[in-house]
Amino acid sequence: MEQTTTTYLGSHVYFQISHFHYLIIISVFIFAVISLVDSLSTLTVFRKDEVKLLSTIGWDNRKIVSIWSREVAIWSCIAIVFGHLIGVVLFSLVFSFTLNHVFISFVSGVSFFIFTIIFSILYLRVLMNNRVNRKVKYAKSE
Repeated sequence: MEQTTTTYLGSHVYFQISHFHYLIIISVFIFAVISLVDSLSTLTVFRKDEVKLLSTIGWDNRKIVSIWSREVAIWSCIAIVFGHLIGVVLFSLVFSFTLNHVFISFVSGVSFFIFTIIFSILYLRVLMNNRVNRKVKYAKSE
C-alpha cells in the first residue's frame, strides 16, 4: 500500500478551490430556480385559454393546479433523471466513481425533485390566485 502526504501547497489549493465549487453549485441552483419560475410563468401565459375553458366547465383552481403540478412532476422527473445520468457519465469519465458518489447523486436528485414539486405547486397557486383576484377586480369595476 502506498502512502501519500498532504503538502501545504496542496491543502491551500484545495481550500481555495473548494469555495469556488460552492459558488458554482449555488449559481447553478439559482439558475435552475429562475428557469423553473420562467417555465411556470410561460405555462400559465400560453395556456390562458385552457384555464378559461376549464373554469367555464366548472373546474376550480385547485383542480387546475393539481393537473398542472402533475404535468410539472412528470417533466421534472424526466429532466432530473436524464440530467443525472449525463452528469454521472461525465463524472465517471473524469473521476473514479464510488458508491458514495451514487448516494450523493441520488439524494441530490430526489431533493431537487421534491423542491421542484413543492415550489411549483406554491407558485402555480399564487399565479392562479392572482388571476382570480384580477377577475374579481375587473368584475367590480364594471
